[in-house]
Amino acid sequence: MVHAREVMMNRSLLVVGQVLVVLFALGVRVLAPGWWLVILFISFGVAALIVLSPLLVAISVALALAPTLRPRSLLALAAADLSLLVFALTLPDFTDVADRYPVPLAALTTGDGEVSRAAADTFSTVAGCAALAYVAAAALTVVFAVLDQRRSRDGRTPPPPGLSALAVA
Repeated sequence: MVHAREVMMNRSLLVVGQVLVVLFALGVRVLAPGWWLVILFISFGVAALIVLSPLLVAISVALALAPTLRPRSLLALAAADLSLLVFALTLPDFTDVADRYPVPLAALTTGDGEVSRAAADTFSTVAGCAALAYVAAAALTVVFAVLDQRRSRDGRTPPPPGLSALAVA
């Protein structure tokens, strides 16, 4: 059996990890100052909340069902996290200046966040694929967590001892 203290620690680690992912994703957007950054501030965070809503739903379900989570649920959540980070790092921003395409990943790697139009198109494609993967992985997290809960509740296959603690940590 999983002890209450282990469950609380696992939930705490899960929450801290997700908060760090969200803060990093929002933080890297500052490296590409443009209209997306302005929209984030003007909307009082509503735009960020919309973008983060798949992850927030996945985290909520995972936290509610934390004692029964299997590694596949946590791997799906990790895939959602990584996809969100790739999206945040590669989405080009737009400005009022023609031929100016700031990208956070370019700012981190080269120090100059400006890329060419062709590079911006490539980054846009990567960001689009990452956004699709992000939504799909968040949905899979919810599905897997619910299936894990059902399987555990039915008593068919209990979670392996200690594996949920190891997977969350």
